[in-house]
Amino acid sequence: MKLFHTLGAIGLLAFAAVSPAAVIADSMRVHVPFAFVLAGQDFAPGDYVVQETDSGIVTVQGSGKAALALSFPLASAPGIAPGLRFARSDRKAYLVGIQRDEMSRAIPYRAPVQHRLTISRQ
Repeated sequence: MKLFHTLGAIGLLAFAAVSPAAVIADSMRVHVPFAFVLAGQDFAPGDYVVQETDSGIVTVQGSGKAALALSFPLASAPGIAPGLRFARSDRKAYLVGIQRDEMSRAIPYRAPVQHRLTISRQ
């Protein structure tokens, strides 16, 4: 499974390097005061550089880590300040979106499945 993730990341990097549509559209520096997850990577609280390409590839770098994720455009919500959006699940925060002045982007994530075992007496 780890090999699959590594090959997928290499493929995304290769796509970004050769794709003419993979021009960096915007970047922002942010301070995230809590731990979060992106693309299966755990990130500590700290300062990060978030970049996105015109083709929807989001890169988060900082604190000695980096991750890539695919995103898709959402309708822009006027009046909302630019920044990152997070969702909580299983006591973890997941980066799920980026808000820009002119566009919002959503980052799909898969929350961990919680299995419950029920044992009953007969």
